[in-house]
Amino acid sequence: MISIFKLRTVCGYIRGTQVAKFVGAKLNPRDGYENDVCIYVKMGARGGRKQWLDFLDGPKYIKHVKKNPDLGAIAVSRLEEEYLKNEIKNDVVFIPQQHVNFANVQRNRMGVTVAGWCGARGCFEAFESEIRDALAKIDIELKTCYDYHTRQDVIDFYAGIDIQIVWRMQANWNYMLKNPLKISNAGSFGIPTISKPEPCSVKEYGGCFCEATTMPELVECAKRLKNDEAYYKNIADKARERARDYHINKVAERYKALDV
Repeated sequence: MISIFKLRTVCGYIRGTQVAKFVGAKLNPRDGYENDVCIYVKMGARGGRKQWLDFLDGPKYIKHVKKNPDLGAIAVSRLEEEYLKNEIKNDVVFIPQQHVNFANVQRNRMGVTVAGWCGARGCFEAFESEIRDALAKIDIELKTCYDYHTRQDVIDFYAGIDIQIVWRMQANWNYMLKNPLKISNAGSFGIPTISKPEPCSVKEYGGCFCEATTMPELVECAKRLKNDEAYYKNIADKARERARDYHINKVAERYKALDV
């Protein structure tokens, strides 16, 4: 049996509440978990037959794991998996973060007229005005989704865009703990992404998104996606196919494999 422990955070909801339902795991049990495989989502471990700490983007837990040789580590990206295997001697497994599109809904919009960003306001707002103005010149509207509370909020947002923009400052100190969830989310709907070539994205989605490092390159990518239907389809199809491995059903199987 698997028990999952999580806090009342977005990470806890995605990697705890959502996963527990598909894995058939206990969620935050108060007792009776001593003989279970226990997964702790960005929080300290407290017991279990086998214990795993789900790092996500929490570097502070590295010291905690090093002090507990029997505590395994769950990496959310291939880049993080490599990093952790170099940093710690504990068991490390890769379990990607599932995308939001459980029902495999597909984009059914005609034309390319709307680009979108979905994520934390602080990561994007410094670029928002510049990108909005640049895209407006090629008749593409920019929409943002800063305030989302449920998975359905995110699904509704993707239903109204044609291109995803991933444009944020690169935090050098913890880039190895990032994951390509945004590209997985958009790709699952058949929506191509324009993004800086962040290491985690290149490692798992290289060739499946439009790479841009400057504002002119971002605009050129958007223009090509808008005007070249075959190119749009090629990028969208590649991202969709890669995102199949990040569906909740496949991710759940990785969690179940821990129960040995």
